[in-house]
Amino acid sequence: MKKFTKIFSLVMVAALLLTCLAGCGTPNNTTPENNSNEGNVAPVEVITIRCATSTNPTSMPATAAIERFCKEVTEKSNGHLKVEFYPNGTLGGDADTNKSVMDGTLEMGLVSLSNISGYTKLLDCVQTPFMINNYKIMDTVYRSKELRTLMDAAGEAANLKILGIYEYGIRHIANVIRPIEKMEDLKGLKIRAVTSDMIVQCMSAIGANATPLAYKEVYSALQNKTIDGEEINFTSVWAERHYEVIKYFTEIGLWPYPALLIVNPTFWKGLSAEDQALITECAERALDYNMQTAAEYEKTAIDGMTKAGVQVTKIEDITPFQKATQSIADGIKESDPRVKAFVDMVQGLN
Repeated sequence: MKKFTKIFSLVMVAALLLTCLAGCGTPNNTTPENNSNEGNVAPVEVITIRCATSTNPTSMPATAAIERFCKEVTEKSNGHLKVEFYPNGTLGGDADTNKSVMDGTLEMGLVSLSNISGYTKLLDCVQTPFMINNYKIMDTVYRSKELRTLMDAAGEAANLKILGIYEYGIRHIANVIRPIEKMEDLKGLKIRAVTSDMIVQCMSAIGANATPLAYKEVYSALQNKTIDGEEINFTSVWAERHYEVIKYFTEIGLWPYPALLIVNPTFWKGLSAEDQALITECAERALDYNMQTAAEYEKTAIDGMTKAGVQVTKIEDITPFQKATQSIADGIKESDPRVKAFVDMVQGLN
């Protein structure tokens, strides 16, 4: 009996020791992965942001700037904001991207300004003919409070948050028929224009037969001579290989060709103030890069086009073209007090 009692006592002591040791160990609800999180700090939440565009970062300056923006946001947030970049139309064209961001099925995208024109005309003034035709002025204009006011208002009208504005390249004229040395040389030429009422009106005013056409159809239309030419920037001719089907490129400085970085407004409002500040800061640095490299991208394009046999010329006196489009420019300026403030500011820089 004494032997049994002694054994029982030893068993009880052992059980008690095991219980104490268990109580001093890892809590039941903590996995080894949790335990490696020093100080039991909760894991960082990862917010995935998809940013799409139809253009190529290799040859388009605005697209290259946004590619850098996506990487910088991811890095500076330590992976908390994971921005995935989808260039080259991976998720569709500009119209698709614009609609997806508006609908909330895509968080962010880079689209040409003309895509917004169908929802609001407030930003058409950025492409007022012959007003912004060099990168020095553009750099100031794209950072101005007057343009920020217009972008905020246009974004609200189109159910978008317009985070920033960038540049694909100032637009000129390319064609397959003849060199353009004066306004009369444009007479009767079928020139493709983007789907903007203002740009169509301007091309008609300087003598061209303005022909709206989907951009994806332009190469074959030039090749088949369904159209005679296009209003286009150096970088797009190079990026889209239009130098294979055009013969003449005329540098005239019609208007800029801006790209807008758009965000779904509901998604934007759901971000913390700190996340919004970081994204905005990175977007501003992307514009720095865009403005610093735009001329370099153009030089690469011009050199490549020239080697491919495209005849590149420049119209030095644009006065006749300015006079022909003056009434259109005046109408744009008087369309809205905010637009007038913007145009007055830009004209003061010239």
